[in-house]
Amino acid sequence: MLFSTDWFAPHWSVLGIEAKTEQKPFQNGCREIVLQLIGDAENYYEIDFSATRIENTRQTLRTLAHNCNFDEHTVIRLEDFITHQSGRDQLQKRAWLFGIVHGELQRDDELDEHTKSVIGESRRRFSINDDLELERLCLESLTEWDSYVRNLTPEMPASLAHLVTTALLTVAELTKVLRQLTKQQRDLLHARFRVAAKTVTGVDRERNWEELDADSC
Repeated sequence: MLFSTDWFAPHWSVLGIEAKTEQKPFQNGCREIVLQLIGDAENYYEIDFSATRIENTRQTLRTLAHNCNFDEHTVIRLEDFITHQSGRDQLQKRAWLFGIVHGELQRDDELDEHTKSVIGESRRRFSINDDLELERLCLESLTEWDSYVRNLTPEMPASLAHLVTTALLTVAELTKVLRQLTKQQRDLLHARFRVAAKTVTGVDRERNWEELDADSC
């Protein structure tokens, strides 16, 4: 649904999706998939959420990405979105919290300058992470398709904008940071993140970055 919209089309790159001539065919293909999964339902909440339907949709998206001839990096990023990952909700919560405490981490004297520079650059790279800005783009788009998509979630017409800012973009940012650090730097960053996060939540985030092991990305 997100990649079918017009309002988000100029911003695919913030999620690591680089597209030129491939963009329009993929966007159109996503629209066909949306129409298929919605079927005769009046809104998104009434569609078939069975495991079989979901897996079929994933396979259709994989085929679409292959047929659009994306480069290898973009195919990998799309696969990250498509593939079921256990613990995804917890990962998104940690990534969101990382964004909340990034300023404190940049000022942390126990982190080396390279790590702090990477965090600062990631903030500039992902500066679109603004709930109100994306929500405005989503709600104010006048295209017929975007109006249709908003009406699929009538109680939350900006749900896709919220998905980007609270989940997809935060995970993409944290992934980008960790891929630029050594294991020693990642471990120290996690230790300092735990300290900073505890000041915000009062809870010790004892789990490591295992879902985002940069050596396996």
